[in-house]
This record gives sequence, C-alpha cells and structure tokens, in this order.
Amino acid sequence: MGSRSRLRWIPIPESTDTDSLNDIGATAAAPLVVIGDELGLYETFDKASPLTSGGLAEETDTAERYVREWLRSQAAGGYVINARPVAGFDGLHL
Repeated sequence: MGSRSRLRWIPIPESTDTDSLNDIGATAAAPLVVIGDELGLYETFDKASPLTSGGLAEETDTAERYVREWLRSQAAGGYVINARPVAGFDGLHL
C-alpha cells in the first residue's frame, strides 16, 4: 500500500484574498530587494536618511532615475515614507 499521508489540510479561517495579494506583491518586490542590497541603497539610506532620490543616487553612485523608481516601489510596499509629506498626499509622494 505504500506510505500515503493521512494528513488532511484545510484553509486557515483568517486567510483572506488580501493575504494572497500580499504574497503576490512580496514576490514581485523580491528582485527590488536584491537590487537595493547589491547597490548599497538600504545601507546608505539607513545611515544617512532622510535623503532625496538624488542624494541617495549620489551617495551610491547610481542613476537618480533608477533610485527614484526604487524608492517609489519601497514606498508602495510601506518600507519608506516621505519625511515631509506634501499636502494632499499620504506621505508616499517622492
């Protein structure tokens, strides 16, 4: 008969569609985490924040346009916020 598992699996009652969307978002953000780590963006940002995208780009010798897009992705994920929010925005305006 073999060693068939007798375990029965059920969904976690608290699990929602939002959990699935969070998982998808985390998967999509993974490459940006690697990029941020390899370019030293996290380390520099941690040591010298608050910084503008231009300041972070200068400190890491990276193109400002790419740093700005990276920061926006980090803001969308809730990892960074603007130090001084602009009126009409929720602190994620970069």
